[in-house]
Amino acid sequence: MTRPVLLGAIWSLFLLASCLNLRYLLRKYPTPPKYAWLWITLIALFARLIPNVILPMGAEYDIESFRIAGSLILQGKDVYASPLAIDRHPYLPLQMYWMATAVWIADNLNLSFVAIFRLLPIFADLGVALLLFQILRVKDQPAAFHGALWYALSPIPVFISAYHGQFDALPIFLIILALYYLGRSSWLSGTWMGLAILAKSWPVLALPSLIQGVRKFVNVRDLDIDLIDRINPFDAAYSILGKTMDEKTLRQVQASIAAKKLNISYDEARDLAQRALQFKKERGRLPDINAQDPWEKRMAEGIAALARHRAQQKAAEQRGATDV
Repeated sequence: MTRPVLLGAIWSLFLLASCLNLRYLLRKYPTPPKYAWLWITLIALFARLIPNVILPMGAEYDIESFRIAGSLILQGKDVYASPLAIDRHPYLPLQMYWMATAVWIADNLNLSFVAIFRLLPIFADLGVALLLFQILRVKDQPAAFHGALWYALSPIPVFISAYHGQFDALPIFLIILALYYLGRSSWLSGTWMGLAILAKSWPVLALPSLIQGVRKFVNVRDLDIDLIDRINPFDAAYSILGKTMDEKTLRQVQASIAAKKLNISYDEARDLAQRALQFKKERGRLPDINAQDPWEKRMAEGIAALARHRAQQKAAEQRGATDV
């Protein structure tokens, strides 16, 4: 057994043992640390940068192809027509730009090309772990922290990115970003998906699902509060919506329904909203409609009432424009 293979085996066993023992450690310390994202970052980079430095290239043919493609780009030559790249995979644009960058850095700084090249998939892998934490923390922060750590220490993604130097972590990261922005910005979601396809061809398979998701996605901010209230006036709607909305959004829905049942004029709502802004400057948060303090509760109702008045005004303007 050669030395690199032995080192790789030892590191694999270390990561596997870390994953298996993680559950016992997390039971002992169930609450995530204050800077959970920093711990995830440090652990994910530690698990990947060590093999990136101590292990040689894991896929010699692919790494050689990456260097040839990068060199051709720096020379201004056509990668797909060059005899040097014949019978090699027709790499996609986003890959080739990084190949050229890695060749330039390695040659100018006299560093190992393979070690530089593998940095992109390594940091993409880190991005996946951080995105998992960001997405899951809305429902359960301890579970989000645990899941991100398990991914950070999993030997399979570590060796795909930090040993073989494959690009798969990059499109995975971009696809998750596209899904993350699906309900926030369709433009950003499409941009991330497009970049994923520029990195690898297989993300095209996820495109139909993303398009279907855009068609079916319902932004809770656009829901008619009257409709929600009519569906279930006995608050069971909150338990249904709670499966897909975070606490902040649920509070917004609750405030809007409560404001609908109150007779707050536009002028009074605007005055209450201004006072709520001063409240936020002093306490660092907006008033809570469930607060015990009647004044704080009234300010929260004013905010919701003002939003409702403005929504009605906007709807009236749109109807007027349509009639014209």
